[in-house]
Amino acid sequence: MSATLKDVADLAGVNPSTVSRIINNTGLTVKDETRKKIMDAVAKLNYNPNAVARSLRKGSTQLLGMIIPDITNPFFSFVIKGAEAAALEKGYNIILCNTDDQPEKEEMYIKGLRERMVDGLIIATAHVESTIIEKMSMSDYPYVFVNRHPRNIM
Repeated sequence: MSATLKDVADLAGVNPSTVSRIINNTGLTVKDETRKKIMDAVAKLNYNPNAVARSLRKGSTQLLGMIIPDITNPFFSFVIKGAEAAALEKGYNIILCNTDDQPEKEEMYIKGLRERMVDGLIIATAHVESTIIEKMSMSDYPYVFVNRHPRNIM
């Protein structure tokens, strides 16, 4: 079983909120000795923050979904590389989905990525249904089309 923040706090002899603030580097001023105890406990327990819990607390996953039609097309390697560089600058990671230019896969990926609470979509495909786009627009869900215009939309 994975170590929890509370496990680290118990081992270091501090409050869990202190551990959280040190791990997240919030600028909390603590004695060097306390900081060392916490970091030693983190190492000893092999503690890794729970990304799901952090996402729920912050309301952000720091993930973007990127949907492309054909990963073997060399053009998209440049698009992916540019998107990834821009995302990393802002602290985001990208989940890449290849649709093989199949509308059913596009719809499945959009639905799945939204269910996994990615913070937005980068869409480089052209088959997305207008109803899906309308739903995203109506809910203020962030998305952008890259190098394509969706069919049946303006």
